[in-house]
Amino acid sequence: MNKDYIKNILSISYIKGIGPSKLKDILNIIGDNVLSENSIYDLLDEYSKNKRTITLSKESFKSAVEQAEEQLELAEKYNIGVICREDPLYPPLLKESAYDPAIIFYKGNINNLPSRYAAVIGTRNPTEHGAIIAQRITTYLAENKFSIVSGLAIGCDSIAHKAALAAKGHTIAVLAHGLDSVFPSQNKELAEQIIDNGGLLISTYGIGEKPSAYTFAARDKIQSGLSEFVVMIQSGVNGGSLIASQAALADGRKLIVPRPTQRDINNREPNIEANSILIDAQIKKTFANLKGFNFKENQIDNCLKNIVTLNNKFEYKQAFNITD
Repeated sequence: MNKDYIKNILSISYIKGIGPSKLKDILNIIGDNVLSENSIYDLLDEYSKNKRTITLSKESFKSAVEQAEEQLELAEKYNIGVICREDPLYPPLLKESAYDPAIIFYKGNINNLPSRYAAVIGTRNPTEHGAIIAQRITTYLAENKFSIVSGLAIGCDSIAHKAALAAKGHTIAVLAHGLDSVFPSQNKELAEQIIDNGGLLISTYGIGEKPSAYTFAARDKIQSGLSEFVVMIQSGVNGGSLIASQAALADGRKLIVPRPTQRDINNREPNIEANSILIDAQIKKTFANLKGFNFKENQIDNCLKNIVTLNNKFEYKQAFNITD
């Protein structure tokens, strides 16, 4: 997209009180038109008249424009690309999701991406079986031309990225902070390997922004939004992986849950509890105490239909809709 258009969108996003929902409203008004700064200010002035949460003044608008210009300069410095929702390179499944950010920052090659995406996520502390399953599933998906989406965290995420690279596949790491840094720092080399092997780092956060509980939760929803389905390897009842899992069901997409081994069940491993609850949910018609699974009654049946239990490797082809 035109650099001036991206500057417009960034400027609007930096106005206090304009969050993702309001930004989407304003984008619907603007369309793909590149506006002058005066025209943008007039549009925002009119839009904000009935929006008490928006703080707009000539000074705050000037500051927002300067912040947008600074971000674009930093992006060039750090070799970071910026695309917006109207860009033809914007991931198509993400555009169909409820969690479709107006702006994406990326590092790596965004051209000639695979046609299918699968999120492979899970606890930072998988059991021995969980680690094996994460690697096995990721390898299968990568060999079948899926781009593997994950969050570059320690544990299941790192296993998924590494397995995709080992299979000479494509992988995308969605980060919860600006792309001028890598968190956790011990995965900096892995992040570089992803880029060097044709993959992508993606973030919805500007250069210099630091991670927080909020940004991690939003990051998890982007992982789901990018993907055809989510494979949740293992999680406890309060695990962060449940955010992406819930988001997949909310978007009407499949949530694939590997069945825990009897050994892990006998050992009462805490990081398989969510797997057991999700697998039993189709019979019990309840998500029990799973964090974030607060669906309305009229949504529960459809959500339950989209949970797929994975019992063994012989079910991969059907579960992942492999037709070749």
